[in-house]
Amino acid sequence: NLFLLNGVILAISTAAGYVLAGITLEPIRHALIKQKRFIADASHELRTPITALKTNLEVNLRDRGLTAKTKNILQSNLDDVNGLERLTNNLLKLNHSPKQKLYFKNIKTDDFIRRGLKKIKPQAEKKKIKLVSQTKDTAGTVVQGNPEALTELVTILLDNAVKYTPEGGRIALTAK
Repeated sequence: NLFLLNGVILAISTAAGYVLAGITLEPIRHALIKQKRFIADASHELRTPITALKTNLEVNLRDRGLTAKTKNILQSNLDDVNGLERLTNNLLKLNHSPKQKLYFKNIKTDDFIRRGLKKIKPQAEKKKIKLVSQTKDTAGTVVQGNPEALTELVTILLDNAVKYTPEGGRIALTAK
């Protein structure tokens, strides 16, 4: 009888715990859904004015009648708009990333590092920053991963390095 009674108590407490956990987690799930919807909506809504600003700045930068000071100001504004565009794109990627299925394959570390460096090189050149790749230790090393995600990771890290490195500085990318 004691064994049967303990089994019934265990079953009731398990069922109660399941119900209580569901009740407790439901508002959190709804809040998460609302947050994701807000991020997606805000990112999409920001894209249109950002694209308009970017186009307007690029067109105005082509005007030959501008002074050097005006061109520098417009170029600075364009750089800021490009930063906003990257931010909104990253928000959209982040918001959709759990839904994406990543595929993994063998990839040479040199490949995704080289692609990340290539993507960030124009930004570094604008700030006269020297990019140095110190990846001899990993030459020929193969890892299993998603090539696009790994390239994006290297690009984001280098983008942050370029943002916070003073003009004329040096960024060394080391892989071991």
